[in-house]
Amino acid sequence: MTADSMVNSLAFKKLNGDNWKQWKFNTETLLCYDGLFGFMEGTEKEPTEDKVSEKDKIEFRHCKQKAISTIVMGINEDHQILIIGLKDAKQI
Repeated sequence: MTADSMVNSLAFKKLNGDNWKQWKFNTETLLCYDGLFGFMEGTEKEPTEDKVSEKDKIEFRHCKQKAISTIVMGINEDHQILIIGLKDAKQI
């Protein structure tokens, strides 16, 4: 995540139970901006082909972690307990 997107993620209210619709829109927009929306959608699949380089696999894992971090950072700490242990942006 770039420094700019981290600032942007803090520019809107965290998910608090009363703002789902607006939070979802803001989070989706931020993920789109960072090229990570496919992780939330579940359409971004881990490369498994033998011909895929280790660099590509590492980049995929890095992007997956960025997507998860972006979502989690936008959730109020009181609600984060509900997602502890989830390892996939789509599940969160």
